[in-house]
Amino acid sequence: MVVVLNEEGNRELRKLRQIHMATIVVGISLVKISVSLLLMRLVPRYAWYLWSIIGFLTVFTIACTGTLVSPILWGSQIVALDQS
Repeated sequence: MVVVLNEEGNRELRKLRQIHMATIVVGISLVKISVSLLLMRLVPRYAWYLWSIIGFLTVFTIACTGTLVSPILWGSQIVALDQS
């Protein structure tokens, strides 16, 4: 089955795909932070290391999500170059 989209449908699909990618990035980072907090309870000796990992993941997640969501917020989309 082949689905053909017009320009408006294609734009909506790209927007939903970017939202999906941002959701996946946040979800994976939350799982990593959860595992870090679990390890902190099991091995409190390395708490400073795990807090630094959590801090890095937080900054990295904000940066990645910002680059994925910013085109949606600004209303700009990537336009393909003419291949003629």
